Order: sequence, then C-alpha cells, then structure tokens
Amino acid sequence: RLAALANRELTAERRDTAAYREYIELWIHEAKTPIAASKLVLSRMGGPEADALERELERMEDQVEQALYYARSTSLSSDYAIRAVDLGQAAREACKRHARFLIERQAIPAVRIPEGQTVLADQPWLVFMLGQVAVNAAQYGARTIAFTSEVLDEGTPHGRTVLQVADDGCGIPAADVPRVFDRAFTGTNGRARPGATGMGLHLVANLCAQLGLGVQIASEEGRGTRVLFTFPHDRRRLGEGRPAAGAPRP
Repeated sequence: RLAALANRELTAERRDTAAYREYIELWIHEAKTPIAASKLVLSRMGGPEADALERELERMEDQVEQALYYARSTSLSSDYAIRAVDLGQAAREACKRHARFLIERQAIPAVRIPEGQTVLADQPWLVFMLGQVAVNAAQYGARTIAFTSEVLDEGTPHGRTVLQVADDGCGIPAADVPRVFDRAFTGTNGRARPGATGMGLHLVANLCAQLGLGVQIASEEGRGTRVLFTFPHDRRRLGEGRPAAGAPRP
C-alpha cells in the first residue's frame, strides 16, 4: 500500500511539474508578442530615446529566450534534433543576434573556423549556447572574442571537434572556477556587476548534457577565459560529455 501511495504521489508530482513547464513555455511565447510589437513601433521612431528603449527591449527578449531554453533543458521530452551543423555559421549567427550588445561593450568577435566545418548538434541550441558565452565575455570586459576549432583523433572512436571561445576579459578568480556552471552562481565578478544572474553558463552546461557534448572552462584572473565545447564524431558516445571547470585543453 505504501508503494502504491508513493507511486501515485510521484505520478501526480510529475503531472504537476509538466503542467507548470507547459504554462511557463506558453507564457514565454505570449510574452514575445508584445516585445515584437514594441520593436515594430520603435522601428518607425527615431532619436536617442528610441535607441535606448530598443536596447532595453533586446535585453528583455534575451532574458525571455533564456527562460525558454531553461524550461526546455529540464524537460523529459527535449525539443532538439541532432544533425550536421556548420560550426562557423553557428558562431557568426550567435554574434549577429547579440551584435548591438557586443558593439555597446566594444567587444569584437573573430570567427576563425575553417569554411564548411560541421559538427553534430542541434543548430538553434548551439547558436543559443554560443550567444550566452559571447555575451558573458562582453559583460566581463572582453575586447576580443575569438572562435577557433580543432579536430582531434580523427578516424578513431574518440574522434572529436573542439570549439574554443577565448576572450581577453577580466578572467575568473581561481576559487570561483569550479562553480561557474552551478545554478545562479555569480561569483566575485558577478556580485560586483548589477544584473548578473549566474544562469548563462549553467544553461550552457545543461544543454550540453542534453546534447551529449562536453563543455569545459579555463580562466586566469586578469588575463581572460576560454570555454571549450567538445563535439564527438561518433554519436554512440552520446552522454559521455560532462561539464567540467578548470580542466586542461581536451
């Protein structure tokens, strides 16, 4: 009887959680409509005040998108499709989506990925993750954000493509590096900057786990940060990649 009661309670809890997640996703989609309408109205206006308001709307849109991906990353039925994705194109699209913010922060992205290089991933999720890393770098003082890639152990069961996103920002204190993927962890740098949520890198780690990718971070305070994504060539290794902080280059 106790086991049956526990099963019923667990089923009810899962049902309530699923209903709540569906409501959050519906709310997010509904919130996008007035944002899009406001941007359309602003496009017919001009002046510094209109520009400032448009920037705030873009930040709001980024937060809404972040909430949507957080809801999806915790879903049992994940909405993604693994297929060949052009890595350089994904990096450029991520920078383009946040171009205004990067320009404001005087952060210059440089995509140095061979033409036509592909990886196995979900294109929208990958673009979102790279955008989070680029924005995070710009928030913490980066003036350059370099995207480079390297193919390792090609033709072997451990073949993989490694994407490195390196910046010259303020870097992360050594004591904070092991916790950068923790939920809502802002660290020493984040506490000094109003508006830091500590959700960007946490989301990146969650989404990588969903996609079976590896993600690592290495940083030196005062010199910059490197975020490394590992894309296995053999999708049978799905799930081997796990978030790691402060790890050496794969």
